[in-house]
Amino acid sequence: MTVRRRLPALIAAVAVTLPLATAVVTLPLTAAAHPLTALPLTAVAHPASRVPELRHDDPAIEWRQIVADGDDVERRPDGTAFNTFGGFGAVSCNNTSKLLLDYKAKHPDAYWRIMRLLFDPDDGAGLGHIKVELGADSNSSSGAEPATKRSADEPANVLRGAGFHMIADALRINPDVEVEALRWGEPSWTGNDRAKRYRWYKETIDAAYDTFGVEFDWMSPAQNEVRHAAYQESELDWTVQFAKWLARDAAAPDARYDYRKIKIVALDSYRDGNTVAGRILADPEALAHVDALGFHYDIVGGPNVTRLNKEYGMPILYSEGVAPMIDPQYRLAADPARGGIGGTVGAVDIADRFINAYRWSGAGADPAHMTTFLFQPAVSAMYEGTQYSPKHLIRASDPWSGYWEGDVGLVAVRHFHQFIGKGWTYVEGATGGDGTKGDGGTTVDSSTRTVLTARSDTQWTQVHANNTGTDRYFEVRAADLGPRGRSLHAWLTRGPDAGQPHDARYFQHIGRYAPASDGEHDVYRVRVPAYSILTLSTLPHGVHGRTAQYRPGDFAPRARDEILPLPYRDGFARPGTPLYTADQDGAFEVTDGVLQQQIHAHNRGYVWNVWGDGRQDVPSTAAPSTVLGDHRWADYTATVDIRLDPVDRDPALPNVAGLGVRQVYARGGDQATYAARLYEDGRWELRRLDAVVASGTVAGWDATAWHRLSVTARGTEIGVTLDGARLTSWTDTSGAPVLAGRIALVSGYYNTRFDNLAVTPVRGGEWASEKIDDADPRVRYPGGFTFVQAGFAHLNRTQHVLAPGRSMALDLTGTGFHLFGATGAATLEVRVDGEPPRIAQAGPAGPRQASYWLRDLRKGPHRVTVTVLSGTLTLDGVDVLGGR
Repeated sequence: MTVRRRLPALIAAVAVTLPLATAVVTLPLTAAAHPLTALPLTAVAHPASRVPELRHDDPAIEWRQIVADGDDVERRPDGTAFNTFGGFGAVSCNNTSKLLLDYKAKHPDAYWRIMRLLFDPDDGAGLGHIKVELGADSNSSSGAEPATKRSADEPANVLRGAGFHMIADALRINPDVEVEALRWGEPSWTGNDRAKRYRWYKETIDAAYDTFGVEFDWMSPAQNEVRHAAYQESELDWTVQFAKWLARDAAAPDARYDYRKIKIVALDSYRDGNTVAGRILADPEALAHVDALGFHYDIVGGPNVTRLNKEYGMPILYSEGVAPMIDPQYRLAADPARGGIGGTVGAVDIADRFINAYRWSGAGADPAHMTTFLFQPAVSAMYEGTQYSPKHLIRASDPWSGYWEGDVGLVAVRHFHQFIGKGWTYVEGATGGDGTKGDGGTTVDSSTRTVLTARSDTQWTQVHANNTGTDRYFEVRAADLGPRGRSLHAWLTRGPDAGQPHDARYFQHIGRYAPASDGEHDVYRVRVPAYSILTLSTLPHGVHGRTAQYRPGDFAPRARDEILPLPYRDGFARPGTPLYTADQDGAFEVTDGVLQQQIHAHNRGYVWNVWGDGRQDVPSTAAPSTVLGDHRWADYTATVDIRLDPVDRDPALPNVAGLGVRQVYARGGDQATYAARLYEDGRWELRRLDAVVASGTVAGWDATAWHRLSVTARGTEIGVTLDGARLTSWTDTSGAPVLAGRIALVSGYYNTRFDNLAVTPVRGGEWASEKIDDADPRVRYPGGFTFVQAGFAHLNRTQHVLAPGRSMALDLTGTGFHLFGATGAATLEVRVDGEPPRIAQAGPAGPRQASYWLRDLRKGPHRVTVTVLSGTLTLDGVDVLGGR
């Protein structure tokens, strides 16, 4: 089945000078001094619509004024508006979407539910844009995206990876989704030669059409986040050349469609928007060929950005931004005052970023005027612990069970997309925010207003984001926004009341605000609660007429969160991408009935090096690796058949194969905590966190034969066998072992082959654990705690820090538990049920490492209390054993 597209027309760039827009007006007015009649505080039922009327008449309220003038919009000389609403979209890159393919294969109902929640404009978030990575088989931050062409002569293959599948399926849901592509690294066969690079791009564009019927709306030809001045100049020159060649090829006999309709983005820089805008302004050809300016993680424009936007009508895109981090159920337990949705990089923060990206007061006369915001990523279809995770609208890390998690990020997007149509015009003086600038947005609890107002010919909508602990009261004075005297319907998302589910107060139609009149304006007095998102609209049921309130659990899956059961086996009979793997570097694909690492010395890609010296011709040297399985696996044996590549490709690159156990977060090298490696010359190693702890040479080694390698992990004991013979038994005496995790396969830059993978329980051990986050409500902290919002190496990005005298308590069912997380040294008193206390030393330990563990308890329920006697314990989570 192919997907046919409707492409929007190109927006002509018209040179015109317009006056700078004014900032949001926020004048404090006391209720007593204002001539409007005071209104009762309580909600009053409206007899016609049965929607309660919301009124506030407390004389102590200090009203702040927002003037929404429908004529206050940016227009070209012909009267057409620019700076129109683009909304939210998604970036699928860095292997962040790969596990979606496994959902589609094993649980198609779950897959399509996820996709509809992301792209369905009626019942989902209605994301309107997808940008995918043109991969190079090297890690571009969260994993390796496969290259569509690994050699000049290879036909472009868009079936590799998840990105193009995601595009095609999103278009089945909504044919109006706009699609784009961008590169991070680059296949080395191009040699950075522009003609060869163009061949890679162009053949991929055509393959997407030939395979899926997809026509691109946008291309961002430059390297993602190119930073160094010389490379920015070169990439802009390449971008112009790309656009010229694409226009030339639109007239070729084999043109799939009119490539001239593909709009060009420059330069997808990391911040640097004003610098890039200056380069475009200085280059007449760039002005002629670039259709939009895109930059990342910033809300400040600059005078050059202002010129591009106002004189040339060029759209400005927030072309990569974060999605919400830390799901509300964990935020709520750790930071209850903010209701689970407020706080740094919470849902309210994301809404705040989007609004401030249009106009932030700190930018003065040169706001960014960004009208589109792309989540990187929207769906986290990668393993927990992958670099930069979790950040998502939907987490999809468990394809074996079909379990996934969708939450308030989807709701935040719906606050905009359900009530503002694409192409609606921004009302300048009633759009913008303030606050202290942070990393890509404003800091929590620093703003006094954050509001976006947009209009169509006859309707208008206003969205407020309040990421502070203070309720806000605004007097919205509206004029020239369509028919007068209409109510504004209020849709609110905030945290739950005591005893309610965490999502009980999401996206509720709480009532309507009826206007008073001062003769010139309709005047609405509205309240924006602390840590909330509020949408006000003349449309009671949204732009589609079908918007419904959220009900608790609306975005929950039907499947249960179940561990991948052992034994697990894969004989790699299914061609293409193997189940449940996530490539970190290189490319592990099934060919001829075995799993083969496809990237070798002569086709390895150039890395994404913008954070180094910027060179674009640096070949990848990181060991190819892929991870697989469940981070809750505890005691098990991993076994796989291995055959080294018999071709001598590059003596400077080791010909090696490896198998690792207990992988929990992206750390490079072997990925797994414990890994056995075999080398071409017969040497073997057992490594802990990439450091060799045991080694030797295999007697009678045959490098051309298949060999069966096994690694067993039981508690702190690690054993390695080869072809049934034991190579080593080793005990981790560091005091900071990793006691649960996935497996990893490791290769050199050779066509290493793997087959007959098996992961089996260890006799006498506990193979299954339950992983409980430190912010899980089941973990109690009777004496208080310090909460830390941490990085990706820490489970759910959360940590609880316990000083002397403080404790944690947990009721569990099982045979043991591990406390894990990066921590300093501490002395603990551990009480289990009514037994005498145990005094134990914990730590120091690194990320995901166990600081204290206790096993071999009687199977059943237990009450555990851990008190810090001295030092400091930082808790990231608890593994509970034997609860199945």
